[in-house]
Amino acid sequence: MAQNSRLIQMATTTQNRAKFEFEQKLSTVVSFLETVFKADEKLPEVASDLINNSTWYKSLDYQTRESWSHDRLL
Repeated sequence: MAQNSRLIQMATTTQNRAKFEFEQKLSTVVSFLETVFKADEKLPEVASDLINNSTWYKSLDYQTRESWSHDRLL
């Protein structure tokens, strides 16, 4: 489905929550790696490879302003 500013705005909260969760996981793994290895600029990159990706889903009730006759669940 094509992106538009309204859909992006509706998804922003979920995107921010997912980003926050990833940053928390990354911080925890980097802290652990710093106890084992010498602190290095590359540790966050290495740590991000160790974190499992998660997929977040969100359903949206959306209706175009002109062309759709009723809401659609996205």
